[in-house]
Amino acid sequence: MDPERAQFIADIANDKWVDRVPKETSQEEFDRLGEEWERKCEDFLATVDSPEDIHLFAKLWNWDTGYAELKRLLENPKCQYATALLVFWRAGAEHYQSYASADELPEGDERDTYAFLRELERKLLAGQFPNLGASYAPKEDAGMVLPPSAGASWKKWTIHEQLYEPVNPTDD
Repeated sequence: MDPERAQFIADIANDKWVDRVPKETSQEEFDRLGEEWERKCEDFLATVDSPEDIHLFAKLWNWDTGYAELKRLLENPKCQYATALLVFWRAGAEHYQSYASADELPEGDERDTYAFLRELERKLLAGQFPNLGASYAPKEDAGMVLPPSAGASWKKWTIHEQLYEPVNPTDD
């Protein structure tokens, strides 16, 4: 991928543009720049047609801002299986295994996330995402994923073993 394109995606996915704003920038100018980058992100989400761009966006996404943008990318026909699997694990599937249903969670964001994860799991297992070559290894993603057998006594939702498997593993 072109380094400028990769930088642009980092800028919109993880607010990396902020790192290049001079310290003496006024709050008013900073707010204007923020609105400009939000528009760029919106345009990207509306027009992206590259599986590689979608994967990099998901990989670099700043989860502190929620996942509405990722939900939109998951609806894109060019979203790959590896990308959807990355979103599944980074959205916290591990944590939500201690709940049998969304009803066990308090109203609000956690309940919404649980429902999102269960629906994404269904789509992943149903083969609704193409495998276009992107790599993702859940167990190697910053130690975020425990082996399927770990903590079996507290799990009320057993994630299918297929979702623990690496996709298009690389040697690097």
